[in-house]
Amino acid sequence: MRTHHELLGKGSLSILALTIGIVILVGFNVVSYQMLQHEREHMSLVKHSRQIIDAVDEILSAMKDAETGQRGYLLTGDPQYLEPYQTATKYIRSDLEALRGFVQGNPVQQRRSDQLTALIEQKLQELRETIQLRQTHPIGAPQTLHTDRGKQVMDDIRSVTQAMDQEERGFLQLRWDQQQFYVQREHRAVFFGSVTSMFFITLALIMFTRERERHKKVTAHLREMQQAQRALRESEAISSQRLTELLLLYDTAPVGLGFVDPDVRFVKVNEALAKINGKPMAEHIGRTLFDVLPEKVAKELEALLRQTMATGNPLRQLELCGTMPHDPDKEHWWSVTYHPVFNSDGKLLGIHAVVEDITQRKRAQQQIERLNADLAKQVDAHQSAIRQLQAATTALKEKNEELEQFHDIVVGRELKMIELEKELRKLQSLPK
Repeated sequence: MRTHHELLGKGSLSILALTIGIVILVGFNVVSYQMLQHEREHMSLVKHSRQIIDAVDEILSAMKDAETGQRGYLLTGDPQYLEPYQTATKYIRSDLEALRGFVQGNPVQQRRSDQLTALIEQKLQELRETIQLRQTHPIGAPQTLHTDRGKQVMDDIRSVTQAMDQEERGFLQLRWDQQQFYVQREHRAVFFGSVTSMFFITLALIMFTRERERHKKVTAHLREMQQAQRALRESEAISSQRLTELLLLYDTAPVGLGFVDPDVRFVKVNEALAKINGKPMAEHIGRTLFDVLPEKVAKELEALLRQTMATGNPLRQLELCGTMPHDPDKEHWWSVTYHPVFNSDGKLLGIHAVVEDITQRKRAQQQIERLNADLAKQVDAHQSAIRQLQAATTALKEKNEELEQFHDIVVGRELKMIELEKELRKLQSLPK
């Protein structure tokens, strides 16, 4: 019986040990499963935070690209510079929708997302308006680059994206710390089973592989950013060179170019316009037409400028005549074109003027008109002489016809006289 009881006790202990072992194994598996679930949840939260950070970075990068394309186009007028702007505007709204979906359940981030959406719509509106202004008014559009409105909106966009990024990075750090806590507990649990340890080694290898792939992507992204920065610097250098060329073309244009503000004061003139007006360029800036031109000419030009400002419609190739102080003895002619320039809000910035001295052309035209008049007089005189000659010819012809008739009469009479003489001789020759 003792042996039986001892064996039974040992068997019970074995069963108990096995049961305890099974319970421990099952409990370990349950705990491991729970820890794995917690880890997956935290990984999902970490991934969620990274998605928000990446979405914010993509949105900010797209807005920078759009602003860069807009600036390049405003400065050069080359449609190729609109490619970054068009690409950004094509995907920016879908990125905002994705971001709005990511921040569901976080009221603070939702408010920031709504604020960011409103700011981006405002910025895109400003970019569209400046691009449209550049397409319709090439001279005035680059001046919009000097306004603070677009910069303030872009600064607000950076501020909101920075706040969203910082909050998500804080969540990311917290979740990462929590994840590390569970990993440490899991590592301690790995000690109780090789299978579990192999599981965590496999998991570590998977995480390492993912991190390595992520590192490759980050490295490639950094390389692309460096290339984009180099391209941006090259683009800015090209834009600066083209702006210099445009200014040189403005200053060396063979026709007069100028810009006056709504108070009809000169803001800019080129050398050709200064030469036409007979005064240096420096004596134009900030002065009115009456300070630069004769009163009669200034009064006429100011009336045309006021008309252009009032109607908003350009005046094209209007010919004006007058005298200038530097050449008072001769009459001068000019062809004048006025174009109103408005900003993105429709406010009048001033009038761009194109003035061409057509005095030589008008004088040549007048000379041609005088020659044509003289030629017409000569033609009339020749035609009168021809008519007189034709009348004399007709009269002479009539005289010739009369002479021919008289000749026929005389010849007929002579022939009759000859015949009579012949008859008379015949009679005389007859015997008596």
